Amino acid sequence: MTIMSSDNLDTILKLVNHFITLQKGTLIKNHRELVEFFNIIKSKHEKHPHKNKKVYISRKSLKHFTERRMEDFIKNHTKKESIESILFLINNTKETIINFDSYEYKPPISHFYKKDYSNIGEPTIIVLLEENEKNLEIKSIYFNKVRKRDK
Repeated sequence: MTIMSSDNLDTILKLVNHFITLQKGTLIKNHRELVEFFNIIKSKHEKHPHKNKKVYISRKSLKHFTERRMEDFIKNHTKKESIESILFLINNTKETIINFDSYEYKPPISHFYKKDYSNIGEPTIIVLLEENEKNLEIKSIYFNKVRKRDK
C-alpha cells in the first residue's frame, strides 16, 4: 500500500470530481493507495482522542463514497444538487473530525465523529474512521438520516 501525500483538500476534490464522471463499478488504478487528507493538530477539544494523528482516505473508499452518495442523492435531487451535497460532505470532513459535536468509539477500531450543521441549513455529518497503526483512515462519510415520525 503506497501513500500519496497531499495534506490539502485540492487533491481529494480532484479525485471526487474524477470519480463522479466514471460509470459505477469502473476499476481505478492504485485503489489501495492512501491519500493524506489532513493532520489533527488544533481542536476546540483539549483532549481530542486523536490529536497529532494523520487522517487518510484510500482511493477505493473515496470512489465508493462518491458512487454511493450519488446513488443516494440522485433519487430525490438533481445531479447538480447531488454533486453539491457530496462536495459539502468532503469540504466539511476536516471540521467534523477536528471540532466534533459528539464522538463515539466502537471497539476494536471504529471511531465515529459527528457534527451538526443545522445552523447553516444542512444536516449532521457523520465520519467513520478506523485506526491503523499511528494513523486514521476514513471509511465512510455521510449525512445523518432524518427519520419521519409517525403522525
